[in-house]
Amino acid sequence: MIEKIRIYSIYAAIGISLLMIITSGSVLAASKFYLKAVNAHDFIGGTIPEYVSGTALNLVFVLTLTSFLAVFIFKSLFKKSSSPEVFFILVAVAALSLEGLRAVIYLSYFYGWMYRIYLVLPRVIYFGKLISALALFISGLFSTGFPVQKQNIFLGLSFIFSILLSSSVPIDYSINANILLPGNKTPYVIQKVIYGLYILSLLNYFAAAYINKNKYFFIIGLGTVLFALGMELVFPLTGGIYLIVGFFCLGTGLTLIHYTFNKIYHWI
Repeated sequence: MIEKIRIYSIYAAIGISLLMIITSGSVLAASKFYLKAVNAHDFIGGTIPEYVSGTALNLVFVLTLTSFLAVFIFKSLFKKSSSPEVFFILVAVAALSLEGLRAVIYLSYFYGWMYRIYLVLPRVIYFGKLISALALFISGLFSTGFPVQKQNIFLGLSFIFSILLSSSVPIDYSINANILLPGNKTPYVIQKVIYGLYILSLLNYFAAAYINKNKYFFIIGLGTVLFALGMELVFPLTGGIYLIVGFFCLGTGLTLIHYTFNKIYHWI
């Protein structure tokens, strides 16, 4: 039963990642060949705002593509082990692909979907961030020796918790930011939870390194921190040095995690 749920979850992750690539890629293509001729207006200023720029759409597409490729890489790793640590890392990476929904928010400026879109999509995006952070935390928890049989329970609880917290986010759609998301103060509450989960993930892997007398778990902990830092730096989509550092951290973190799990289970 556990194995079936895990396999279905992986195929769902691949499907969602692929759908997000198609979505963000389609919007990006439309913005270059069709939508640029549309007379879009901001709520207040009456001009095309910065947050619907082509640069932001390019970054959303690159982010979803990165997630999709990483899911496939970790899927090959998962095939060789029933390790719940690897499974939840894969879930964390797949959840990153939900950033592709920010491309749909771009369309709302051209077709008047703003109110309806802002009621749903930002919450789904924050849901993805919560799931990703929770998956990193749970992965670290199992590395300390937590019973493998509990992974389905943890997966279910993480979804329930993320749905409840993200659905409670009040969205002020009259305020806009330059990140293809509505501006509001509520992410501060969610961010505190997410940062706390990142810290606990690191502590879990450090504890696993001590309990198992294995330095590789310490390296995975560092990779987890880099991955988390990369997600947070890339999230604003503002460009500049922070974005470059963010993608570097994402790539380095995922590489460290993948390489080190290979070392632990002697797959190379």
